[in-house]
Amino acid sequence: MRQAQTLNEAQFRRVLHYCRSRRHPVRDTTIFMVSFYAGLRAKEIASLKLGDVFDETGAVREQFISGADQSKGGQRRTVSLNQHLRKALANYAKSKCLRELNRPLLESQKGGHFSANTMCQLFLDIYWTCPAYVLVSELTYAAFRSNAKGLLSPSEEWRRRGL
Repeated sequence: MRQAQTLNEAQFRRVLHYCRSRRHPVRDTTIFMVSFYAGLRAKEIASLKLGDVFDETGAVREQFISGADQSKGGQRRTVSLNQHLRKALANYAKSKCLRELNRPLLESQKGGHFSANTMCQLFLDIYWTCPAYVLVSELTYAAFRSNAKGLLSPSEEWRRRGL
């Protein structure tokens, strides 16, 4: 199986800039950065709890262990959080109450947790409406495996798919 492509710096900046212009900029930016920097799949991001990422004092952890029920393949793994991601999570923490560490890290617009499917839908919405010329497969390795061949603008991609 072929290795998934990664975003270059310009593509990353475009998507990040777009996330900051959305209705929930801090949440969407944090979700994108967790996906990019930690390499987590949509299901893994949706299942994160505040206590996975923050300690009892509210400080961002340097790493955490993803449970077997949270990951693909049912195996635990250690997830390291780099400096950029820790800074984004600290910024996100300013808008959250960190007293209940068993609450979801990322809450949906309705206030509950994201399911794996709703997290995939959020990624799809971000990547399809982002004004970047980036393949969906390059952006959403965790959520989608597109077999598109060329680098198309979103409108060209929509026409190709008949949307």
